[in-house]
Amino acid sequence: GFLVKPHSKNLVFDSIFDDELVCIMAKDHRLAKEDKLHLEQLKDERWIMPKRNIDRDVSRMLYENKIHPNIVYELSVDQVILTMVNENLGISIVPNSILIHAPNTLIRKNINESYVRQVGIAHRHSIQLSPSALKFVEISKKFAPSLKYDY
Repeated sequence: GFLVKPHSKNLVFDSIFDDELVCIMAKDHRLAKEDKLHLEQLKDERWIMPKRNIDRDVSRMLYENKIHPNIVYELSVDQVILTMVNENLGISIVPNSILIHAPNTLIRKNINESYVRQVGIAHRHSIQLSPSALKFVEISKKFAPSLKYDY
């Protein structure tokens, strides 16, 4: 399967695509008309967050920028986060790649403090990939750009 680039010297990582973290909000949110957001603008918002054990990148991004979110919901299912944000129950920061499943009324905003993570396939140094696995990596790299969703 696919994973975010691990910080391990014991793994070989084949990058498949870059996935930017973006802010999402309801169409009638007060910041919906802004072109681009600074994290500082989001500090007093109600947050709907992915569970920390599922997506540490968002928590790390906020921590590094000294943002202490007012988390009103912490969820493990992406689709539920998208739906709740669309209902204006809060905002969230999510990987751009999940927005292919988002309601078309949801607003996506780039963040000035851009955070892009690499998504790919990893395996141990000691393991030689099978021809089928190598072909999967090759096909994934070929088709990943066509899956990019510009919301």
